[in-house]
Amino acid sequence: MAGGSAIRGSRVGAGPMGEAERGEAIARFHVSYWCQ
Repeated sequence: MAGGSAIRGSRVGAGPMGEAERGEAIARFHVSYWCQ
C-alpha cells in the first residue's frame, strides 16, 4: 500500500481536475494489473 500513498501525495499537489482523473486511471490500472 506504500505505492498508493505515494501516488496519493503526488496527485494531491498536481491539479484539481487532472489529479482526480489521473487518480482514477491509476487506481483502475492497478486493479486490473493485480487481477491478472
